Amino acid sequence: ENPAWEPLSNGSRQKTKNGGVVFEFAPSVGPRSYDWGQKQAIMLSPLEFIDLTESLHVGRGVAFFHDPGMGTSRQGVTNKTLKAEPMPDGSGGIFLNFFLVSAGAGGAPGGGSNGKISMNIAVSFAEFAMLRALAQYLSPRLMGFAEVFEWSPGD
Repeated sequence: ENPAWEPLSNGSRQKTKNGGVVFEFAPSVGPRSYDWGQKQAIMLSPLEFIDLTESLHVGRGVAFFHDPGMGTSRQGVTNKTLKAEPMPDGSGGIFLNFFLVSAGAGGAPGGGSNGKISMNIAVSFAEFAMLRALAQYLSPRLMGFAEVFEWSPGD
């Protein structure tokens, strides 16, 4: 998701929201086959994305906790957690673990009363290297740096 901007009366613009990176997870239904109808997603801020890749690069695990209902009447109904840790075999790969917990009045996936979803993904060294390169390229752009430095009044 790209950052959001609003025009100001003096002709400049002001950033109103950073962009983010959406990670989508779907349950496996066979070898290299997934049920995308049951996918779950979590959006990381640019700094969370960098924290994810760089913490893992130096051998530290990391976890992010998101409550999509924060600040609303649905606060605490659904919680998403993304945990990541280096593979213990020293291969340079990582494990991504996505957890969703929903409780109460239709908060669960599929509209039920309670629900827990867990998806675990092994990411190879090469896949992780590409994820790091992507983070280094995207994060400044998702924070609006590219637009600030490339923008001129009248654009």
